[in-house]
Amino acid sequence: MLMLMWNRLASRLWKKSLRNVNDKRRRPKAEIARLKTQAEREIELARKASRRSLEQFLATRSLQLARQSVISQLRPEDDDRFIRERLDELRRARG
Repeated sequence: MLMLMWNRLASRLWKKSLRNVNDKRRRPKAEIARLKTQAEREIELARKASRRSLEQFLATRSLQLARQSVISQLRPEDDDRFIRERLDELRRARG
């Protein structure tokens, strides 16, 4: 879904820049170069934002899947043993 959003955004920005660049008859070359550079910057910013969003989504999803995996494999006796071990650690720390 994020890739689809990125593709739409990039396509929209690219079309906008092409419309501006293709209007060469009315614009001097310096302005065309400026518009092209601006469009390239906008595309790069959109790419970076999309990548950050995708990385955040993947990290969140990975944690969810790991948690589900641990919970599905945890048996009641494992849970009891874990609690006992933590209590023993606390007792030893208190002396």
